Amino acid sequence: MVLKKRVKRTPIGRRQADTEYPRLTFDQAFDLVVSAKCAEGLRERTLTGYSNHWKQFTKWLHDNYGVEYVDELTSDHFRDHVNYMRYDAKRYDGHKFITSEQRIGLSDTTVNTRLRTLKAVFNHLSREDLIEVNPITNVKLIRQDVNFPFGERFDISLQ
Repeated sequence: MVLKKRVKRTPIGRRQADTEYPRLTFDQAFDLVVSAKCAEGLRERTLTGYSNHWKQFTKWLHDNYGVEYVDELTSDHFRDHVNYMRYDAKRYDGHKFITSEQRIGLSDTTVNTRLRTLKAVFNHLSREDLIEVNPITNVKLIRQDVNFPFGERFDISLQ
């Protein structure tokens, strides 16, 4: 009886990446995510919010960086976008009924909501192996003050 020779196991760090990742434009990536999220049963209102936030993000990217593909993004792009939303974005910009001058800068809650949308999109792309590196993993949500009914103020971090 002849025994087979054991094959030596290769440590994980030394394995070569055999996975090839597609080069997706922003529209292609978002279409893939929306179709998957529809299959998961997300509500129409949620998908509409995703679409609005994605359009605002990609418009900002094209205006400021000229990035064309999803795999070209880094964490710095997202942090710059957060700073833009907090300090430079006009409230109600493009709204059809509110035409008066509004203050500059979005609220922390709005910024966190939009950031959660981007995290959901890129986490899905990463889970489905459509991008090699998830650029938004190291981007944290903004800290927000919470007002309690008794007038005390506490600072919490949302993650």
